Amino acid sequence: MSALAHDAVSLAVAAACLGLPERRVRDLIDPGQITPLVSRRAIPEAAAWAIPAAALAGLTVESVVGSGSASISVRDFLLYGRLMPPEAISLI
Repeated sequence: MSALAHDAVSLAVAAACLGLPERRVRDLIDPGQITPLVSRRAIPEAAAWAIPAAALAGLTVESVVGSGSASISVRDFLLYGRLMPPEAISLI
């Protein structure tokens, strides 16, 4: 537990790592795509979120887009697309 807690990050840091707004990270937490160690949804009086770094690492990949390719990254689609929370989760 100590190692997990040591590598855990806040909601703001998790959002920055994923390059997404905090609301999108919450959208991933609600159905269980990301399982925080400490969640304000589960414990409203909690001081902060504690999201394991390993959970974020599972959602990040290196880009393999070739030059001149007409494509969009999943991150950009989640960031700029007009998706409802269930649609964003289905995409992931």
